[in-house]
Amino acid sequence: MHVLRRAYRTDAPTTAFLLSLREKDAKEVANRCLTPLLETVVDTNDRLQAAGAQPPARPSIFRLKKRPRVPLKTYLGRLVEATGCSTKCLITALIYLDRVSAKEYPSTFTIHRLLLASLLLADKHTGDGSGCKGWSYLTYAQAAGVPESELKVLEVEMLRMLRYDLTVPPPQLLAYGTKIFQYKSLSVFRQESP
Repeated sequence: MHVLRRAYRTDAPTTAFLLSLREKDAKEVANRCLTPLLETVVDTNDRLQAAGAQPPARPSIFRLKKRPRVPLKTYLGRLVEATGCSTKCLITALIYLDRVSAKEYPSTFTIHRLLLASLLLADKHTGDGSGCKGWSYLTYAQAAGVPESELKVLEVEMLRMLRYDLTVPPPQLLAYGTKIFQYKSLSVFRQESP
């Protein structure tokens, strides 16, 4: 099935930002920007859940029964290293996570699988050739430590929650990318930096 992508006009700053993404090291962005941001979101949601301010956790294919043994930083680093996904892919995955957060909020028990599914979809959708090794179920499954069949179920459920809309307009990519790169200048990040 051939899918047409919407054509968006981009202004000069957006175009410059999109071109600059190819120069940014995805491992560095994942490690220094995205991981601290996601850890903050997860920690906040966990505290809200404990205080009763979040709705009770419902059964979900994204929800683990036990706390994951692999820290988020290690998990994301392993996925980025194994798949060779680009910085654009990481930003797109964050946008997908944000879009589904009302249906399945990221917590200690859901972030690993939500991140896995959103990163797989972002890698498949962006496929922009900026350092990507090219996605494969086997690569993602091995890096994540899940069977391919389970990965495919997570992918389909994420697609359903996104209402099968993987489109990310360039201005939205610019807005999220700018926030991610600014996040490293916040106090949370400076405490971790030498």
